[in-house]
Amino acid sequence: MSAKKVDRPYFRSQVLRLAATNYFPALDEGVKELVDSLIRVSHGDGERAQQIIDEALRSSPTCPTPATFEAISSELGPRANSPRGCEHCEGTGMRYVPKRCERTTLDGDGKPYVYESYVADCQERCDCELGRFLKAKDKEAAAARKGPEREANPLTTALGKERRAK
Repeated sequence: MSAKKVDRPYFRSQVLRLAATNYFPALDEGVKELVDSLIRVSHGDGERAQQIIDEALRSSPTCPTPATFEAISSELGPRANSPRGCEHCEGTGMRYVPKRCERTTLDGDGKPYVYESYVADCQERCDCELGRFLKAKDKEAAAARKGPEREANPLTTALGKERRAK
């Protein structure tokens, strides 16, 4: 089965097939969230998106959430032409990375100080074939979401320069 790459209106039409289910989003923002999730989970593959929506319609009378799309995609198994993960990410394309975090506050003189330091488990894309593939898809999606450039607010720009100068 070859991947059928399609554009955003196709994914929207797939999501709109769910309109007869209970709790389908009434607002456009909710529909947009489902469309974005379906594109991400299907990796832009139209056939995969159709399989996910078919399964969602078969399995429940309620409208699926983005997490449900993830679960259905996992149940369907890997696509025939999808890149494979590794033992570090266990086939997900994500790996856990410990990161040192600090909580800061201001002392009586207005100077920041660290009052708590801890290590948090964070996730990032793995360096395997699947992680690199998903990272490229993330960049494409971010570029598609990026709106027109806005002019900088002169007030916040001046305040930022003043704070950096201190």
